Amino acid sequence: MMIKMTVKLIMMLVLVCVITFNAASAFACGEYTVFIYKVTKAENGEYWGTGVYDESRVYFTQEFIPQGEEINVDDVVIAYFDPKNVVDGLVMVEKVEGVGIDKDDH
Repeated sequence: MMIKMTVKLIMMLVLVCVITFNAASAFACGEYTVFIYKVTKAENGEYWGTGVYDESRVYFTQEFIPQGEEINVDDVVIAYFDPKNVVDGLVMVEKVEGVGIDKDDH
């Protein structure tokens, strides 16, 4: 069990580290740095996504989603990060309604 949790933590850190190398896709949003992703996989409270405007990737868990909000595959989400720590400073992820992206392009 401990090995499985460690592997998941390492995987999350690696995926989130990709963000650092794609700073051009980050936006300032008040006190946060935000990235926009399309959810590509959702399984047992774990979510994976790819950048809407680049090839960055993200991994997050249910704990970062506001209570009562449901996120599914193909949903577009905004990931809010502490601007001083975009590697592991994820604060919250929320679904975005009505974002104009072409599903064929992403």
